[in-house]
Amino acid sequence: MYCKKCGNEISDGAKFCKFCGAVQETQVAGSFQKPQNVDPVKEAEQQRQRERLDQQIVSLESERKALEEKIKEDLLRLSQKVVLPATDLQQKKCPNCGGMVAGARFCPKCGYDLNSIKEK
Repeated sequence: MYCKKCGNEISDGAKFCKFCGAVQETQVAGSFQKPQNVDPVKEAEQQRQRERLDQQIVSLESERKALEEKIKEDLLRLSQKVVLPATDLQQKKCPNCGGMVAGARFCPKCGYDLNSIKEK
């Protein structure tokens, strides 16, 4: 079917024109005929524009898929490189108050300087 306002072809049963936004009367599919007063030059330009946009959509979709694949590869590569020492995975306790101090220089509970502990 065709828009009654701008003459562009739209989906059968569409309530609005996707090109100009004009409200469409609800009719049986295919009941509107293409308006006769449509400028053929304007119509040809609109068709070229639609084709260019369709090509851009295909190109962008291809780029999106390529980027998603690159992200997956990068995440996999990063996950294989990250190796944490076993001591970093374990919770440590503050010798002053007993609070958990994983990876901290100062105890978040009492402020004790954990670097002041002498390693044996």
